[in-house]
Amino acid sequence: MRHYPNLEGKIRHVLKKDERIIIISRTPSRATIGGSADYWYNVRKGNDNGWIFGAFLDRKSFLEEKLEILTEKKMVEIRATQYSLDGILGPDTDITLDTLNKYFGSGSYRFIEKVTNKHDGSMDEVYEMKYPGLTVKFYHAIQIRRHIPYLITLEKPSPRSLWGLTVGSTLKDLKEKIGDPNATSGDTLIYLSDPLEEGTVNFKISNERIQSITWSSMVD
Repeated sequence: MRHYPNLEGKIRHVLKKDERIIIISRTPSRATIGGSADYWYNVRKGNDNGWIFGAFLDRKSFLEEKLEILTEKKMVEIRATQYSLDGILGPDTDITLDTLNKYFGSGSYRFIEKVTNKHDGSMDEVYEMKYPGLTVKFYHAIQIRRHIPYLITLEKPSPRSLWGLTVGSTLKDLKEKIGDPNATSGDTLIYLSDPLEEGTVNFKISNERIQSITWSSMVD
């Protein structure tokens, strides 16, 4: 299990053959490693979690584990996790500057701050991109050359939203598709999208409809 979904991510745990794991989420697109094209999966083993390349996972165990999770009535957690990855642009679409510009038009850039990466000591950057009806904050990890979206607020309908849930959808549709929230705060319903990484998906409700959606995750 690696810290990041690439070969440059430090190994944080070594799994034994046939160990069972819980699948939390996956990367939006496939990577190719050693001739195999597959997703990186964010998985949980006990109290630890990390990323594993899909070619090393047994698909039958995948389905069995997912069935176990469903029978334990954790559908909301699974669906909210998926929604955190795919909610804006739909499955298999990376949240990158190119795709955001494609679907939301030209954005404006604003640098926020430089921060010290606690893992390698490099100076990373935090910046914000604003589009009509959409604000995205990115963490730019210099050493691994990745722009990681960690705070996304949507205030207008998205063209390819997962399950059709987007700004303007009804409260009834929201609860039918991903269940009751884990918590509420005023007019906002809060779903845990990735409990181990302290991620949430927040739906602000007005007149029984979704007014805005905010995805947030912790960048470690």
